[in-house]
Amino acid sequence: MPSDILHVERLTVAFGGLTAVRDISFSAGPDQLLGIIGPNGSGKTTLLDCLSGFRRPKKGSVHLCGIELLGKPPQEISRLGVGRTFQTPRLFESLTPAEHLLVAQRTGKSGQPGLFDAIPPGAALGIWNANAVASVVFGSMPELAGKLPFGQRRLLELARAVETLPKVLLLDEPSAGMNDAETEVLLQALRMLHRDRGITIILVDHNVPFVRAACDRLIAMDAGQVIAQGLPDAVLSDSKVVDVYLGHETC
Repeated sequence: MPSDILHVERLTVAFGGLTAVRDISFSAGPDQLLGIIGPNGSGKTTLLDCLSGFRRPKKGSVHLCGIELLGKPPQEISRLGVGRTFQTPRLFESLTPAEHLLVAQRTGKSGQPGLFDAIPPGAALGIWNANAVASVVFGSMPELAGKLPFGQRRLLELARAVETLPKVLLLDEPSAGMNDAETEVLLQALRMLHRDRGITIILVDHNVPFVRAACDRLIAMDAGQVIAQGLPDAVLSDSKVVDVYLGHETC
């Protein structure tokens, strides 16, 4: 559809004789927060790897604003507007949080190296300083990222991804390892990013209350296939999703 930011068509990924993602199609529109759920091994992270260029599928297509992403390296996909975080935060241990964000700002966008070179000295963190929630998060950070507790490492990785000004932000288990307070900060930050900044967000997470609160729409996967998709309450009550993922306890 013309209004879609991201359009995935019949994506299939195979490892030898094992098909990890099978014939998956979906679209994500502007300002949308899409959640992907499912048991371990259902293909969720493999799907994110394809969208961000870290894995090449056997067949299918991925279009970002009409541009085919498949076959492009991760750095080019990033410059085209796809941000990514990982299950385990990947930070520069000896850099400060501010330096992380400055590095992200200076990576360039849309094939325009040096786009951020005109930023005045001291203007790093500009996106996040404009938001009260982020000021609280980063105001208490120690000098080096290597000294951060795990939850704040996740928040810093999110902030670094946002500083690249993505059209689409892919988050792999962003709430894992966070305490309740950090999860609430994450939830408010995601709402701000997709509502106020218009970023399309696709997240994978096992925290069902967090997913229910955060997402506009859900896709449930099992054995590499989509077994349900739609509004969160409908997907979380779907009999197939309950059987293969949630169990029969009330969510």
